[in-house]
Amino acid sequence: MKRAPVSPDEATQRDQVRRLLNVLTALGVVSGALLAGQALAGAGDYWALAMMVWGFAGVLQFVARPLLAKGRVESAVTVMALAAIILILASAIIRPSGAVTVAALLVPVTAAVPYLEAKSLRRLMILAWIGTIAAAVASLLRGTSGPSADGGLGEFWSSALVSALVLFLLYQSSQNLKASNREFRRLFSLSSDLAETTEAGVLGDLVARHLAEARAWRTA
Repeated sequence: MKRAPVSPDEATQRDQVRRLLNVLTALGVVSGALLAGQALAGAGDYWALAMMVWGFAGVLQFVARPLLAKGRVESAVTVMALAAIILILASAIIRPSGAVTVAALLVPVTAAVPYLEAKSLRRLMILAWIGTIAAAVASLLRGTSGPSADGGLGEFWSSALVSALVLFLLYQSSQNLKASNREFRRLFSLSSDLAETTEAGVLGDLVARHLAEARAWRTA
């Protein structure tokens, strides 16, 4: 069974996602090796981090990449983003880092924005926001924010509100860009149809003129 031809836009998306997977996989392998080196130096909890990072690279290589090879760009990007979110949250449980974790959770969503439809993007953003709240709670419970008058609740609410606002603005911007892209494609299609119609009309006029000249020559 022959596959349908790939459009230029889809081919570009596949190439972009392929490069992104290559970079993230390489970073995962190298980062895991560095973490393993730190574990050998005496930091025991780094072994767990190294295994998780290598697991993330494995998911990209053996799950996301085959999906991309089948042309399922959105599924491949979703797997990549979910794996990144799980990795960040698991890392936060082992070594909580407060605001850094909250900010890091926005990165997978930002990377997935150009390739996901509105429904899938909303689900991913909701999951990322829940993750930011979980990371903030973990930071609050472990006291990584340091002593404060409100016991860290201020930073918790700030993290939740700021991440929600950033995700909302990111979603709104992505929808505006996609709407503009759809409008551009519609106008381009209309202009192409108009050009073809005009060319057909000109060709018809030329044929009619030649036929008229031929009739005139025969009658002469």
